[in-house]
Amino acid sequence: FTYCQPGEYTVFLVGRDSVQNPVTKQKEFCSATFPDTTTQPEKRVKVRDQPTADFRDSVSCATGQVTFTEAVSSTPATSIWRFDSFGTATGTNPSFTFPGAGTYNVRLIATSKTGCRDTVSRSVEIPFKPNAGFTTKRACAGEPVSFTDQSSVKQGSIRQRQWNFGDGFSSTVENPAHTYATAGQYPVRLIVTSASGCRDTITQQVSIPGPPVPRFSLGKT
Repeated sequence: FTYCQPGEYTVFLVGRDSVQNPVTKQKEFCSATFPDTTTQPEKRVKVRDQPTADFRDSVSCATGQVTFTEAVSSTPATSIWRFDSFGTATGTNPSFTFPGAGTYNVRLIATSKTGCRDTVSRSVEIPFKPNAGFTTKRACAGEPVSFTDQSSVKQGSIRQRQWNFGDGFSSTVENPAHTYATAGQYPVRLIVTSASGCRDTITQQVSIPGPPVPRFSLGKT
């Protein structure tokens, strides 16, 4: 019998006497001339609470570390974590760093204070981190400078780009063009975000030369 809720229940064992039918050779319940029931002493049965194991995970793209948050239906006495074949941990909110990008199996075994146990297994994906990069086609001050995004990611795609041209202007275009008003050195920064939410940043100094200043002099003859 399966109880729906934990608690303490009273159980009775009630047995009926039977006799063998001389014709059919089968056992039959006794007639009213015999005692029809025999009741055994009652017993108390304790049904313990069964935990329901679950967890959430949060991946740090910068380090590859994953923070796990336990979400068990009742406060467990022990929690054992198995991170694929790379390690184990105990506690409610452990962190673990996997060897690299990929898909790993994580198992949580939660045991309640009364000894009941539940297990949940789930795949955790460690995404590849993008590599930010760009090239420029130099131009003089007052002329448009072309920027070409050279960023890449081993698996997935680049979802977002944020350019900072170093003079207070910015852009989200993949391959923008920007005109600098004056000559000088400008730190150009590109932040790329992959489809999995991981980021990478690169900063390069871009030199913008000024236009030539024409001069001439007249010689005396």
